[in-house]
Amino acid sequence: MSGSPGRKSPKRGPSSTQRPQSDSPSSRSRRAAGKPAAPSDEPPASRPTRAHRVPTWVFVAVSLVVAGAALGGFAYYKFYLSNSSTNDSNPPDLNNSSLPHPTTIVPAGTQYTIDPGHHNDTSFSLSRAEFVTGSFGSSFNVSVYVMTPVQYQKLLGGANPATAGSQYQQGPTMAGSIFVSLPAGTYELVFYAPGPIPAVVNVASPIQSM
Repeated sequence: MSGSPGRKSPKRGPSSTQRPQSDSPSSRSRRAAGKPAAPSDEPPASRPTRAHRVPTWVFVAVSLVVAGAALGGFAYYKFYLSNSSTNDSNPPDLNNSSLPHPTTIVPAGTQYTIDPGHHNDTSFSLSRAEFVTGSFGSSFNVSVYVMTPVQYQKLLGGANPATAGSQYQQGPTMAGSIFVSLPAGTYELVFYAPGPIPAVVNVASPIQSM
């Protein structure tokens, strides 16, 4: 006798429907701790700045410099005033014999008559380097020379004044002025009339060294 197969009851597996886990406060806090914070739109708070105090020694140094400059300026001003008052109260003595005075070589108003081809000379000496100045007029052309003794000896030997050499020369002219700087030494002041007629020379302003 055959028996009927028995009916097997299906096994119950785990239920496909699971209960959702409860979202407890402790689990929310754990998730929040692991999640990065969103950036904030508010600017970061600025740090308070510290006021810098100037050291006291800087004020002391500046004060000393200003005081020194003021004292120096006051001292210079007093010194200048004292010297000015002294100089004003004691002007230089223009009659002091130690000051240089002009020395007359040929006085104003002196007159020479010089024949053609002849000359007139005046010797003078300088103890130091000086200027020789003066002016003259003539009725006819004359030349004026300042010569050393050696040059003048050449003139006396028959040389033409132009070739004898000179320290100063002017002319021929009928009116002229003399202005020459000479070192210390002995010199000859020569007026020469080249002709063809005699010349009358008149010294207008004194010929002098100074």
